[in-house]
Amino acid sequence: MAITSAELGAGRTTIALYLALAAASLGQRVLLVDASLREPGLHTALGIANTSGVGELLAGTTPHPYWQGLLQQHSERLWVLTAGQGSGRLSSEVGVALLQEMKAAFDWVILDTPPQLTDSETHRLLTVVDGALLALRLNHTEREAFTNVCKDYSLSFPNKLLGIVVNGAPPPKTTAKREQESDIPADGLRQPVSV
Repeated sequence: MAITSAELGAGRTTIALYLALAAASLGQRVLLVDASLREPGLHTALGIANTSGVGELLAGTTPHPYWQGLLQQHSERLWVLTAGQGSGRLSSEVGVALLQEMKAAFDWVILDTPPQLTDSETHRLLTVVDGALLALRLNHTEREAFTNVCKDYSLSFPNKLLGIVVNGAPPPKTTAKREQESDIPADGLRQPVSV
């Protein structure tokens, strides 16, 4: 699955990370891959090193059969493959073969991709992934950019878009009266009920 966006700053990395954590917490074996080789951010979000990863595999400095040796285990069921320092295209023949091996080894492979309108790599990756989530940030993502990406999905990848994730939505407004009338305490936690 690819996590995409029209532009930088929509929250792709955060969405990819939390989706990976959620799937791992449900017992799934998850590989989270930083496919944004030009502007990687996953290592920063996780506070881990980005010394070698996808780039080295694509450039051939790390032999393809040893890709699992580059994985960093984040939790019991979550592994991370950073972008690394090399270059190349994950949508290349070598990259697609690597993705197929990853898909065979894990229940979920989640790709944190570059912005769709600024890097053609994302467009090529969409041809090989099973599906994608499109991230947008309210009051940040330009309407025209969002429209162009939606048209791209509609014309080129009609069955790939699984959903749209909206970031930056304000929290729901509550009133003191609504909280008083609710059976849910103000801190949002219910007390256990014995039966």
